Amino acid sequence: MAQSMTPLPLNLHPGLEVFHLPAGDVWIQRDDLIHPIVSGNKWRKLVGHVQQMEVEGKRCLITFGGAYSNHLVATAVVAQAADFRCIGILRGEEEMQNRYLDIANVAGMELHGVSRSLYRDKAAALDNVLLRLALKLEDIFVVAEGGSGPLGFIGFHDLVRDWQKSGNRVEHIFHASATGTTAVGLRKALDQSTMNDNVLKQVAVHSVIVLKNLTEQETFAQAHGLDLHGLQGYEFGGYAKSTQALDDFVQSVSVRNNIAFEPIYTGKALFALNDWLTDQKLSGALELDVESGIYPVVFLHTGGTLNYSGVTLPVIES
Repeated sequence: MAQSMTPLPLNLHPGLEVFHLPAGDVWIQRDDLIHPIVSGNKWRKLVGHVQQMEVEGKRCLITFGGAYSNHLVATAVVAQAADFRCIGILRGEEEMQNRYLDIANVAGMELHGVSRSLYRDKAAALDNVLLRLALKLEDIFVVAEGGSGPLGFIGFHDLVRDWQKSGNRVEHIFHASATGTTAVGLRKALDQSTMNDNVLKQVAVHSVIVLKNLTEQETFAQAHGLDLHGLQGYEFGGYAKSTQALDDFVQSVSVRNNIAFEPIYTGKALFALNDWLTDQKLSGALELDVESGIYPVVFLHTGGTLNYSGVTLPVIES
């Protein structure tokens, strides 16, 4: 971790916990405990970018997001802790105010809205905002929407090392997949590990597609030399859409385990895992780990539960 990141109170090594699903007990990786706002894969996808900014000596960061973007608000908080100037290119020109944007503003992010049509062309949107602010491309560091790209893979190596140290048997990993970055980051970290290499290469990564963008995610993975093993059928209508069955399931699992989930990303992935585990038990294809009594499956909690917690402002220590 970069030296300038020390003011941000991070729990960098949250452990595996037993997790109760209707279909059976599995492990859960509590990345939601990394930080109240910079939680889950938000931190893991940002840490490599922050390190590269330090290498390049850049002090101004620009990224992209919508009005309810977990990435946008997490980036704002990280940039404040690192003492970077932070600019957010916001999808939509209309006046917007919500809990996410309030936190981003308090953390010092300069928000600049662009039309939705311009936002779709990220290069053109970036040029537009740079012109407004009289900035040059060489003076800034651009983080893609959602922290996507090779630098977004780096944080997953620490995660795999923690799993190795735990000594728990892991055969399957489930996670919510919206861009493909987490899926590729996990697969690369598993494949490049130097410990128990042959075992880790056999771990299956199940990427639950929570948006209607499988082709886009597959293209992203292929560009980085991997095939995405996407699990479809759990979009529940698309982004920010749900059903009563999904809402009831998320509520039930959250209460039983005393862990916050949301129905946009993690809830859909949990629903998929529960279905899969039910099928595996019926077919006899998956066996309990004898020593722990837990199925050798890890659910990666990717955070994003800001609207489902009591957090209102960034927690920054001097």
